[in-house]
This record gives sequence, C-alpha cells and structure tokens, in this order.
Amino acid sequence: MYTGAKSWGQAFHRSLRYEMRYEGHDIEVLSFVYGFIATGSTGRNDADVGIGVLSPRGAARAGLDKVGCGYSTVTPDWSQQVQGWIVRLLPIGVKEALVAKIMREQKDRMEGLAKKK
Repeated sequence: MYTGAKSWGQAFHRSLRYEMRYEGHDIEVLSFVYGFIATGSTGRNDADVGIGVLSPRGAARAGLDKVGCGYSTVTPDWSQQVQGWIVRLLPIGVKEALVAKIMREQKDRMEGLAKKK
C-alpha cells in the first residue's frame, strides 16, 4: 500500500505540473523525494538524526531551500541524494531485495511501537 500510494502521488504531481503549465498558470509544482525522517510515527527519534536520517524540521528546511530550483522532483538533502544514486546503480534484483529488507525493518519497528502503546 505504501509504495502504491507513493507512486500515485508522483503520477498526480506530474499530471498537475503538466496541467498548470499547459493552462499557462505560473505555479511551481514541486515534488520531494525523502529517505528516512525521524518522526515518532516511524519509530525514529532525535537520536537517529544524522547522515541519511533527517529531523522533520531539517526535512522541511531542505525542501523549502529547493523552491524555485526549476526542477520537477528533487531530493532536498545531499546525503539522501547520495543514497539514491547508489541505489540506482544496483542491479534490479539487489535493489528489490534491499528495499524489501528496509521496508520489513521499518514495519517491524512501527509494529513494536504500536505494541508499546
């Protein structure tokens, strides 16, 4: 469900951007691609913030710094950009296994949080 929703959001973003441009509206439609953000709901906290893991404030600041950059989709944080470049270099089978592992770990982390409540 999560990746499907992310894909839908990206498709919606592109469609909205094209529509605004086609209709002559001077409106920037900008999509952000983030990696991990340390929010309580993801099971990450301030202690996890560092290279590759942003605080919510850091993520917002990095995103706002990209407004007006002229691109359609950006990864605002340099460390998450590097992670994306590395992942794109991997063969598809390795990439899928890595993403599945990360998603399983994230799900386990979030289920652990739910049990604590």
